[in-house]
Amino acid sequence: MAKAEILNEPQCAECARHGIVTTENLQRDHVNGFNDEHGFWFGERQTLCRWHNMQKAQKLGGKITSEKRKT
Repeated sequence: MAKAEILNEPQCAECARHGIVTTENLQRDHVNGFNDEHGFWFGERQTLCRWHNMQKAQKLGGKITSEKRKT
């Protein structure tokens, strides 16, 4: 689903707010986070470049990692 969403929104939303076009290293971001599976799949999302996605995560006290969570 993320690839299709990026094709529909092919630039970083935050960069675009500043008049910059960024079309590389794009990721999907949950605008308001999510607390459950329904929020994960159906919550509002936006495209962000990796840098802005990391900045948002750090601002919210989290981090981005490619490692899967161990349960």
